[in-house]
Amino acid sequence: MRNTNNKKKGIGHFEFTSAWDGNCAFAGHNRGAAAYFAFVKDLAVGDRIIYTTPYGKRTYEVYNKVKISETDYSGLGWSPTNIISLITCVANESAYRYLVQAYELR
Repeated sequence: MRNTNNKKKGIGHFEFTSAWDGNCAFAGHNRGAAAYFAFVKDLAVGDRIIYTTPYGKRTYEVYNKVKISETDYSGLGWSPTNIISLITCVANESAYRYLVQAYELR
């Protein structure tokens, strides 16, 4: 994701990831007027995420939730299976982000 202004209007897509296959990665705010990712900080292992696009609809199950450095993009690499990676801020800890990852249910 190069242009961080897109998060002011909604959710930002990391352009080096797919929007449908493999690791689909997105970032968004969880507080304030653009709190489209307010739910992400509350996700837990086993929770489900429904992802709907013009390509179709997929259901994912959370398998990983970690606090990472704001510069850590290691969880956004290529994946041979369909996963979704969501990043959002940690309240009052500007140097950290939550990374939530979920695999596609079939």
